[in-house]
Amino acid sequence: MFGSYVPYLGAFVGGALAVLLALADGGTSSALIMLVVVLLARNTLQNTVEPRITAKYVHLSPLVILLAAALGGVVAGLLGLILAVPFTAVVFKAVEITRRPDALQPHASPGAGDTS
Repeated sequence: MFGSYVPYLGAFVGGALAVLLALADGGTSSALIMLVVVLLARNTLQNTVEPRITAKYVHLSPLVILLAAALGGVVAGLLGLILAVPFTAVVFKAVEITRRPDALQPHASPGAGDTS
């Protein structure tokens, strides 16, 4: 679903659809149960799992990712939420390259180039 690429909006639309389907099928009690399930699942994913996975691939700590996303959302709204983490990763890499010029070179794997 394309909504998953837009933070918060995709989760809201998907969760609202699930709650509306539960309301239509099982009534108010089913809709309330579905709302609780959607909120718990989404908050767990968004606040624990996603930052850890993103940190693994972007090489930033989960706390930096959460702070960058929050700051990006406050400063630039939805576009800031989307672009905050990639922008932060680029800035961190640029600072690392500035401090250590050899950081730009790929790391050789152990044993590579050994002919003996």
